[in-house]
This record gives sequence, structure tokens and C-alpha cells, in this order.
Amino acid sequence: MSCAISLKKLSPENTTAAIGVRETDPTIDVNLDVNLKTFSVWGNFACTSALGSLGLPMELHGGSFSGTYTVNVESLLTSNISQVFLTNWTVSLLDSANTVLRRLSKTLPGNTAYIQDNILGFINEGLFTRINSDYYGLGLYFNSNFTGMGSTNNGIFEDRSSLGDAKSYGNIRITFAKSEVAP
Repeated sequence: MSCAISLKKLSPENTTAAIGVRETDPTIDVNLDVNLKTFSVWGNFACTSALGSLGLPMELHGGSFSGTYTVNVESLLTSNISQVFLTNWTVSLLDSANTVLRRLSKTLPGNTAYIQDNILGFINEGLFTRINSDYYGLGLYFNSNFTGMGSTNNGIFEDRSSLGDAKSYGNIRITFAKSEVAP
């Protein structure tokens, strides 16, 4: 199957990115201009998790997260669909001693990330068997018309994992998060 893509509006740096993005994400309209931007994102977890939480949500008490993500901002501005997938991302989840406990990344199997309406989401849907499951995610709720820049006190980390004897379940609130264009 072949398709014609007009590349005359793209810079040489974005030409390869546009073709690569289209190959991996069929929801991207190839007729849109590609305007990839990388953003830094960071924030803090609350000092306590929800009642009944155990495992990772408790280990994140007073911790933080930080990372970067890349998205076609043109899709955010002009897309008819409410969900735009990120083209690249890595976000580290750190405990209060700044030790990395988990990473959400495009390079890890089962990971996905998106902006849907005003939600910036990073999800791990890793291992699923009859005995084991590995699901956790970070959701940041920004103001409406979110296009990559903003700050919020509204967000949550949720965990629904069960890996043998290592149970991890529950959630912890985000007390602050910021997203801005990466330097």
C-alpha cells in the first residue's frame, strides 16, 4: 500500500519524523502539517496515598515524577479526534529520596501515552496473564484546551498490579504538576 505525502511544507528534520509517526500511529492525519514539540513535565506526589493502597502508591509518598514527551501540537490544535498519541516519552517516578522506582516510556512494551481533551496520560499495560497483571498510570488534568503547556494541582497515579507475591494497588494524588516546552 502506498500513499502520497506532501513534504513541501516540512523541514528536513521533520520529514523523517512525519513519515515515521505515520507508520506507527494510523490515527495521525497525513494531510496535517507536522509540528513536533518536546515538553518537560514534572510534579509532586502527595504525602499519603488513598486508604487501602499498598506497594508502589505508598512508596511514592512525598515523591515526584519528571520526564519529557513529544507530540504533534498541530494535531492538538486541529484534530477532530479528542485523543492525540504522543510520539515519544519517558517519565520517571521517584520516591522521596529521589530513587527511580518505575519508568513510563515509549521504549517499554505495553506503554502508551496521549493527550485526551485536557488529560495528559502515561499508561503501562504491561504483563497480563491469569496469575499476573501489571497496570499503572499517571494522569494529569490540566485546564481545557491543553496544548502542552500549563500547571495543575489535579492528577492521580493509579496502580492495579499483582505480580506474584508483589501486590501493588491503589492510588496517590498529584499535588502539583507542570508541563512546558523543553529547553
